[in-house]
Amino acid sequence: MLDALEAEEAILDGLLPLAEALEDPLPLAEALYLKGNLYFPRGDFATSRAYHTRALDQARHGGDVRTEIQALSGLGDAHYAQGQMHSTLELFDHCVTLCRTHGHADLEASNLFMLGTARIYANQTAAALADCFDAAELGKRVGNRRAEVVARLTAGWILLSQGDPHGADEQVEQALAVARGLGSWRFEAFLLESRARVELITGRPSEARASIERAWQLVEQHRLQAFIGPWVLGTRALLEEDPEARSATLKQGEALLDAGCVGHNGYRFLIAAAEVCLLDQRPDAARHYAERLTQLMAAEPCAWGEHHRALIEAHADWLDTVEKSVEKSVEKSDEEAGETSTLETLRACWLRGEAAGLLMTLPRLAASRH
Repeated sequence: MLDALEAEEAILDGLLPLAEALEDPLPLAEALYLKGNLYFPRGDFATSRAYHTRALDQARHGGDVRTEIQALSGLGDAHYAQGQMHSTLELFDHCVTLCRTHGHADLEASNLFMLGTARIYANQTAAALADCFDAAELGKRVGNRRAEVVARLTAGWILLSQGDPHGADEQVEQALAVARGLGSWRFEAFLLESRARVELITGRPSEARASIERAWQLVEQHRLQAFIGPWVLGTRALLEEDPEARSATLKQGEALLDAGCVGHNGYRFLIAAAEVCLLDQRPDAARHYAERLTQLMAAEPCAWGEHHRALIEAHADWLDTVEKSVEKSVEKSDEEAGETSTLETLRACWLRGEAAGLLMTLPRLAASRH
């Protein structure tokens, strides 16, 4: 609950040999599940998956549905950590079904917000929001406050995406109060990133910069780089006024990405980095990040990533045609035709995104298109 991972690991390392000696699969399954959870925020997904696979085998051997749900949830987290959003959705959908079938409401809240998270990347935006609202209320009712925090955090992302910063702000502030009460630095940093975006969209850039700086301080102080480092740095670059500092922040974020981190960082950092480059009139740099997004989805494409890759590339193509038409001031009818065509393609991308509830995932670019 306190994200004291080293202390938790020390306890579990003493507990695992005792659980193995019992020759009872259920306490061993639970210990393996908890051990696997330690590797998720650290970015060590192979180890996380290995422990959760062992936990699932032991849970099924012992015939305990509750422990099976926990292990399946751990495997879902491992797929999420690797950016495999389709597998994530399938696993958490199965977890929620088991929770409801067997009456495990206390476990349902955590699995339901993760189902909602996975739905985001399938562009099932309305269903994702409904799952997160339900998970927040269920978490509050059964006393799973951590689930409530993350459900409200995720609801905030979705409301921001839909262009509802005031609704997002309400969820973020409620979640911040609970996260601070729990002493959960990891989610406080995440929520401050969301708050920064709320402040950006509502025309408060200085407050947004203060929020994102505080978020980054928490990342550094609590060594959360593998968990949310690139995501926070993408937003920090988006809010940075100095061009050299923007570039340095993007390099820092990409280096953390290369070092290995939780999969949501790839999706969120890469589109923020591309947005920064497009705003700076650097289409080739934006295409670099779009290509990295394609590589991230190589194992499992997802609709959310495909939309943003297409949008980034369409905007980069439009910038290229605008630059060419400026350079060739004589006999530019062909250039004008090309500019019109690329602009129509770009507008079509924006309209598809708006219909999918993705109006403000690139907030500064969205604001500049009118």
